[in-house]
Amino acid sequence: MEHGNLSYESKNDYGEDQLGKLLFDKPEVKTVFIMDNFITVTKVDDVSWNPLKEQVWKTIDLNVTLYKSDKGAKLNIDVEKFLSLSNGEKLDAVEMVLDRSIRKNLAQDGGGVEVKGINGNIVEILYQGACGSCPTSSTGTLQYIQTQIRQQLHKDLEVKAV
Repeated sequence: MEHGNLSYESKNDYGEDQLGKLLFDKPEVKTVFIMDNFITVTKVDDVSWNPLKEQVWKTIDLNVTLYKSDKGAKLNIDVEKFLSLSNGEKLDAVEMVLDRSIRKNLAQDGGGVEVKGINGNIVEILYQGACGSCPTSSTGTLQYIQTQIRQQLHKDLEVKAV
């Protein structure tokens, strides 16, 4: 992908995406997460990766494409007065912090994070890809994200996984 990510939690999520459709044609596939230069596929719990792994690799190799995005413009947000920003600007500021300080590290482990919203001083996030099933996502990773957002935006912000 040029920018951003795609996250499919079920067959109902992939819309017109041919790769998503082909991956979900395999009943063993639970989720699909596409970002930058990788794809994370999770399987249902009671299924072995063999022979699913080979089927998934083949599907990706034969059907991978460059996903175009209208995102990509770098944000220039004055975060000095974070609390007085509009809700949209606050969301953009949080996205900026996640892009520069969090997402690359999560991507190295096959995961990501999506901002679901800001309610008061609470930033709501949703883990994607491998992060959704990682045991440290609710402790260490969440604390690290909160620390970065507090340091870069405002000391009173809290982060909650939804």
